This record gives sequence, C-alpha cells and structure tokens, in this order.
Amino acid sequence: MSTSLFLVRFAELGLKSRYVRGQFLRRLKRNIVDRFSHERTECAIRSDGGHLYVTVDVQAGYQVLPLIFGIASFSRAVESTSKMEDIEHIASEMAASFDDGTFAVRARRTGEHGYTSQELAASVGAAVLRVRPDLKVDLGKPDHEVFAEVRQARSYIYADKVPGPGGMPLGTQGKVDVLWEDDRSLLAGWMMMKRGCEITLLKEEGRIDGNPLERWVPGLRTKGIGSLEEELNGPSAEGRERFVTLGWSLRELEERGNPKRACFFPLIGLSDDRIDQLRKRVI
Repeated sequence: MSTSLFLVRFAELGLKSRYVRGQFLRRLKRNIVDRFSHERTECAIRSDGGHLYVTVDVQAGYQVLPLIFGIASFSRAVESTSKMEDIEHIASEMAASFDDGTFAVRARRTGEHGYTSQELAASVGAAVLRVRPDLKVDLGKPDHEVFAEVRQARSYIYADKVPGPGGMPLGTQGKVDVLWEDDRSLLAGWMMMKRGCEITLLKEEGRIDGNPLERWVPGLRTKGIGSLEEELNGPSAEGRERFVTLGWSLRELEERGNPKRACFFPLIGLSDDRIDQLRKRVI
C-alpha cells in the first residue's frame, strides 16, 4: 500500500464564525475518517485552520475524497520546508514527468518569509526550465501547472486539483425526507446532502430497486411507504412534521399543486442543462 499526503480544501466553512467553523471542521474530519473506515482504510488527518491534511493510501484517496460533502477540492501534495531551494527541487522533480507543452507556477504564502509570492513563482519557474527547457511559460491557459503553497514554516507542492462536491459537511444541518419518484428526486436529495442535511429516501414498496446515492453515503436510509400522494398530504411517518424534498420543476408544481406537507424544491431554479450535468455527476 502506497500512502500519500492529500491537501484538502473547504470553501463555505471559511465564511463561518470561528466557533461554528470549528464545529463544522470537526464534523468534516469525522466524516472523512468514517468514510475511509467503511472502505477498511486507515488514514491520519490534521488541520491548520485553513486546510485539512489527510495521509492515506493513494488509490483510496482519489476514490473517496471526491465523494465527501464539504470538500471543495483536494490535491496530492509533497510536504517540505519553506526554504526556496527545497520547493524548487520538488517542483522540478514534478515537472520532469510533464508532457510537452506549456506550464505556469502558482505560488501562495501565509506567514513571514524572505521572499514574496511573485519572487517564489519566478524562482520555481526558472528551476523548472532548467530541468525542462523544452517547456514554454503560459500564465493564461497552460497545459501544466505547478502549485507552491507556503504556510508558515512548511510548504506544499502539487500539480493537480481534483474537485469535490463542496457544500457543508453531512450532518451539520437537519434531517429531511426525500420523496423518491425518479432521477430528479435523487438529484434533489443530493442537493440537500450538499447543504449538510441527513436524508431518508421514501419510496413506494416494490417500485424502485437499487440506490444510486449509496456511493455518496454508504448505508443511506431508505424507507418504504404506501403511497406518494398520501405521504405528501399527510403527517410524516415519524410522528412529527419533517420537511419533504421533491425534484419537481416549476411547471410540475403548477400542474400538481402545493402539497400539504412543508417541502423543499432544490431543483426548481435550475436549467435543464444544469440538471443534466448534475445527473451525469451524481447518478
């Protein structure tokens, strides 16, 4: 098993107060550990307040991290010191395996250092060209990018950014039901999970087999019901009122009328093209 360090970024969490951010980060870390545990893979995780750093099997990292809500993006990174010569050495090794074409260096810093971000980028770029003089610099739309992120006394060098689902960590918001009628319903449920909600899929007994959202949340709760219409116009089966999530369009809402139960319609403002994009990614 080959382990590696993954630099994990979050977006919306950074907008929260320090107290709330701390709570949400703890939940995100727990979700990451639990998901790798489900895959029978050990991981180590730490945080510096701005990023998470996950050390885990390389293959498992690329398979699991894109499926965890709250992760905006991640990169397989090499950790080093903040010394410019160490960063240059690692970046040059990465660039040695690049295909022909163009490249750019993106540098960022947090803390006090004896160089600016621009100076670091220029120095690393020069080091790359010494190893790969065939490459050309293109700061607009390069074929390859080398990222050098310096945080206090440590640096993280990487050459890829893999998107995650973003949003909030699962479990940081309330619980809602999702009325499973079709693919749009599943997309609506996925949107609610992205907002941090835990969902229960409600489906008519024997009507739908399988659960495409299982790959996002293993063990996702599914509950059989007698009738979709009865579920929409009566109290929740839990004995208390819970919001129901529907995948309806605005036209469908106008045709079917307002349900008696309180509902969410997360897809109602999305275009057909955007829904098709989501379908390809989620289902």
